[in-house]
Amino acid sequence: MSSLKWVKGPSGIPGNKGADILAGIGAEKSVAAGKNEEAPPWQLLWCATCHKDFLRSIHFFMWMLIHGGYKVGKYWDNIPGHQEKAFCPLCEEYESVDHILTQCNMPGREQIWDLGPKLWQLKTGKDLRPTMGMGELGHAVR
Repeated sequence: MSSLKWVKGPSGIPGNKGADILAGIGAEKSVAAGKNEEAPPWQLLWCATCHKDFLRSIHFFMWMLIHGGYKVGKYWDNIPGHQEKAFCPLCEEYESVDHILTQCNMPGREQIWDLGPKLWQLKTGKDLRPTMGMGELGHAVR
């Protein structure tokens, strides 16, 4: 049997505010910080999605991408009557997240990729040049 018990929070405890500040600083560092090696690209991407500026929906979207959670391509191969869903309706190419996001000629895809760097520039003042497709990310994860 489970029960709930109220436990006083750490409010007012000396050093708690300092610990919270240090924890926040640590959470914003990459996993590889302080080591002589760089974290794999997928790990850096995952850590970046945990930043406070990313909405929960973006965090979830990235989790699904990294873990192959979207129903595209091979997912439909062994489901009777649904095999046609494995192919892009426009290009008739075998569907993948990489195809949808970086290769398909579907209207709107290019516009989204053009707006991303502009939004990044407005937010950070830095240039953003995406170079890795989701397929490459998927290969880095496995």
